[in-house]
Amino acid sequence: YLRRIIARGKVPAACAWTYKMVKKNKEPVVVFGEHQDILDSYTEGLRKLKIPLVRLDGTTSRISRQRAIDGFQNGNVSVFLGSRAAFEGITLTRARHLMFLERFFTPAAEEQAEDRIRRIGQTRQTFIWYLTAEGTIDERIEEIVDRKRRIIKRVVGQPDIETDKLEDTLD
Repeated sequence: YLRRIIARGKVPAACAWTYKMVKKNKEPVVVFGEHQDILDSYTEGLRKLKIPLVRLDGTTSRISRQRAIDGFQNGNVSVFLGSRAAFEGITLTRARHLMFLERFFTPAAEEQAEDRIRRIGQTRQTFIWYLTAEGTIDERIEEIVDRKRRIIKRVVGQPDIETDKLEDTLD
């Protein structure tokens, strides 16, 4: 429940980020969220900004799923919006930017989603954006996921990935 409340509050910022990336920077983007009402709200926000998108979620038929993937990869639209239903078996290498509107509780889930833009055929540097609301449960989820990543790294080993907070990159 708290995650949904926070996500609703982040939708305007997510739409603004998308507008900047697509309209000003001319960059296609992939966005992932979890809850249908949040995906609906984000979709409506982009429609108001006149930014077309394709959406793949649990209600998407097999035919529509492939049309969404092809439409994004072929450059017909610049925004691919997905839920967990889009975490596996698809390639979205046209994008080099992926944003999480909502955080997931496991590194594996997030990394599976991240791998949609980090597939064979990706020739450019990729960027993963986690939209986090300060002072909310988002920060607690971030701590949990980071702790799990450290445990996995210690037990299994994992390459280091360079990370920066957005406010650090704006200086």
